[in-house]
Amino acid sequence: MSKGGFYYVRKVESAENLEMMRLMNQQITEDPTAEVLTIQTMLEENRYKAGLERVHRLMRLADIIPIYPRKQLTVLDEKKYIHPYLFKNLQIERPN
Repeated sequence: MSKGGFYYVRKVESAENLEMMRLMNQQITEDPTAEVLTIQTMLEENRYKAGLERVHRLMRLADIIPIYPRKQLTVLDEKKYIHPYLFKNLQIERPN
């Protein structure tokens, strides 16, 4: 173990960030579909200036995940016909 890893002390979040996370938690409880832009707008209404990256980082830190339909790229449709594997019983002894 390195000296840097042994003596490392994690920084604690500031009081402002903790208050913002509390407001974010309150917002996501009222509206579970609220995304980063919605939460950023809500924070600006409460006089907190925060960029998208900061809001996203605080959401990750507080385990806040909005509920909305995501892209389903790996879901396969029901296949009408499954093609058979033709090389199943074939002995492959040489190339080409």
